Amino acid sequence: MKRRPAARTAAEMHREWLTLVNTDGPFLAVPPLKRVYPQGIPALGGAAKGALRDAKLEFDRAWDAWRQRREQPGSVDGYRQARDAWIGVILRQVLGWADYFKTAADMPSLASVHKASSANGFVTVAPTGALTHQNLIGALLLVVDPVESLGDLLEDGWAASPIDRMEAMLRADASACSIGLVTDGRWWAIVSAPKGSMAASGEVDSQTWIEEPATRDAFVELLSPKRLIGGKADDRLPALFAESVLAAEDITEALGTQIRRAVELVVSAVSESSSDARSRGEPDPLPQDGDAIYQAVVTVMMRLVFLLFAEERGLLPQGQLFENGYGLAIVLDELEARARDEGEESMDSTRLTWHRLLATSQALYTGASFEDMRLPAYGGSLFDPERFLFLAATTDRGALAIAVSDRVMLHVLRAVQIAKPKGQDARRI
Repeated sequence: MKRRPAARTAAEMHREWLTLVNTDGPFLAVPPLKRVYPQGIPALGGAAKGALRDAKLEFDRAWDAWRQRREQPGSVDGYRQARDAWIGVILRQVLGWADYFKTAADMPSLASVHKASSANGFVTVAPTGALTHQNLIGALLLVVDPVESLGDLLEDGWAASPIDRMEAMLRADASACSIGLVTDGRWWAIVSAPKGSMAASGEVDSQTWIEEPATRDAFVELLSPKRLIGGKADDRLPALFAESVLAAEDITEALGTQIRRAVELVVSAVSESSSDARSRGEPDPLPQDGDAIYQAVVTVMMRLVFLLFAEERGLLPQGQLFENGYGLAIVLDELEARARDEGEESMDSTRLTWHRLLATSQALYTGASFEDMRLPAYGGSLFDPERFLFLAATTDRGALAIAVSDRVMLHVLRAVQIAKPKGQDARRI
């Protein structure tokens, strides 16, 4: 009889959709989401789902047609008409803004109160519309022409992306409105710019809303009137962002502690290698400069973060040869399985993960070429084997003079795995 898979927790469900959002700044964190949605994000209702599906077909055709004729004069005119119709369906029917949504023509004050300009004053932008209720503005809307990403610069001479412009508009007025929505039709971004605090944004691709319902449902729920202008103030989207900043600070502090402990573990492990070498009458493999040892260990941590991120994003060779000989993405799972089946103590006598890390670092720096795999030489100071020669020094018997046990590497990989960058922060590596 097959065992049923364990039900996912609310935290796991929130983490799943958050990984599909390109974020920048202190975006929404799991703890406040769990508080408001202890059972996970509710599914999109049938009527809203039907309206989205029907409108999406027409919009997708318009997007594809614009992509094919984008270099032709006037090609964007036809697209704008389809885009505005699509956005209207999303705002009024899918998000449920309905009569709460007002265009700039309905509210002339939007242009005067929330406009933002470039430093030289040559470019000025104002909201396209807003979600309002009585005297409360729940969110500003900015609609732009098609772009590759809402985080990219436009070509009008103002070095500010659509997301940056929304932030500037939110900060232009001292009112309580701190939430903005930016879209070109395909890309949609939630922007938070609270007064006196860091801005944050999260961008999603509407072309995936059918295949990735979790992200779509979260986007729709968070931008619902209930989360922007209704319900309890503590459960609205601005409060979730404020709570996320505090949660991010707590997580950052916890991660810093874990990484420091991991560094201390490796420093202790290499010191033991040094002691063992001296006890055998062999030369001390470590330099006298303690700072050099510390820098070497920190560099090892940075290599791990880089390699795990690059492998996860498909930036390194694919295939069995790389995975079995150089890859690190599956190593943590393998070490966890060993710890579970054999006990961590049994891992004190093996050092395979450390050898693999050094081999992969060397391969990235100098390149590697086999019949079924080619890895170009990337160079760079991070993987330069000449920087810390003692890490790869060998004894007279040809063994590594310094080698960290698999038990230590298990704890190191656990710490590094959860500290990997995500979203736009990851793209900066």
